[in-house]
This record gives sequence, C-alpha cells and structure tokens, in this order.
Amino acid sequence: MPQSGMVYNGSTTGTFAAPERGQQWEGGMKSAAWGGRLMTTLAVFQLNRGNVLTSDPAHPNFYLVTGKQRSRGVELEATLHPLAGWNLTTAYSYIDAEVTHDTTLPVGTPTINAPKNLFNIWSTYEIPRGFARGLGFGVGGRRYSDQSGDLANSFQLPGYGVADASVTYRRGPSQWQVNMNNLGNTRYWAGSYSNVYVKPGEPRTIRATVSWNF
Repeated sequence: MPQSGMVYNGSTTGTFAAPERGQQWEGGMKSAAWGGRLMTTLAVFQLNRGNVLTSDPAHPNFYLVTGKQRSRGVELEATLHPLAGWNLTTAYSYIDAEVTHDTTLPVGTPTINAPKNLFNIWSTYEIPRGFARGLGFGVGGRRYSDQSGDLANSFQLPGYGVADASVTYRRGPSQWQVNMNNLGNTRYWAGSYSNVYVKPGEPRTIRATVSWNF
C-alpha cells in the first residue's frame, strides 16, 4: 500500500518511505441458541505488516519504516434479543501487536495505537407497536486498556472508558436519529505517534441525521 512520509537518513531532506505490505488470515465460528434469540461469534485473526511507517522517536519530524509488525488476537461477540424490539450486544477483543523484525527496534516492542483489551456493550429498544411505534433508544459504553505512547516505550497512554446514547425515530421510508457520544465529557488520549504528537479524544459530541430511503 503506498504511503507518504520521509525517513531520516542524516540529511535535511530524508528519503521517501517504501510502500507498506500486509497479509492477513482469520477464522471463526457462529452459534445460535434459544430459537435464534442469542447469537454468538468467535473469531481469531493474525495480520502481518511490512514496511510500517511510524514516527521516529529520535527525530519527530521524520518516520521509521519499522521492518515487520504482527497483530493477532481473538474477538468474541454476543447478541441477545430478550424481548420484542430489545437488542443487547456485547463484544470483547484481545489484541497482541508487536514488532517481529527490525534493525532498530527490539523484537517484541509493542506497537502504538493498539490497546490489548477492548470491551463494548450496546443496548437498544424500539417500540414495536402503538402510537409511538418506531421510536427507539440506545445506550452503551466502550472501554480501552492502556497502550504504548511511542515505539521507544517512553510513556503510556492510560486506559479510558466512555458512554454513548442515541434516540431514533422511524416512520415509513424516513429515519431521524440523534447520537450522543462521550456523555460524561471524559478527557482521554485516543492515540499518539510520539511524545510531541498525542491525539486527544473526542469530547461530548451530539450529531443529528435525517435519512430517507427511496
């Protein structure tokens, strides 16, 4: 995959980064119980990447092509339909992401922007009948474990959790929806590339959309 960025070579100009390459495999299984009211999915995966472009800890304005990286893990998801109109979905992911070959970084160095543990839960209810039919509500949350802040492992980004909610209304071909993310206006760091480039998380945000199906 082509990518843009300069690699430090001791000069003021640097050299262009080589294209990134990747190979992925995955497998899994699905099951259903209680007449289809409970659906579960289990998946395992591995992604091998080469020529990965990341910020150079020693030269923040340049990048490192970090040899090879590997991300592998497992994902488990369950969806439950307890009552008509009510859906409950929960998911957990474990990801082990590290450098597997490099001339600069030690093998086993954790990659950036890759928390090991991710958990989310989301519950929705849509009124199935009556004058309020089509009115729905959703509430849930997301939790991320801490992660490495840079390839030198000089600092860690702390784990964080946020809560979200939504209100929807469907009538015929139209749908009105309001999404509210980060209800508690939690301050957190979503990711980073170096100690001079740390991305703050999105504050409390409200988005409204209207759609129409033809």
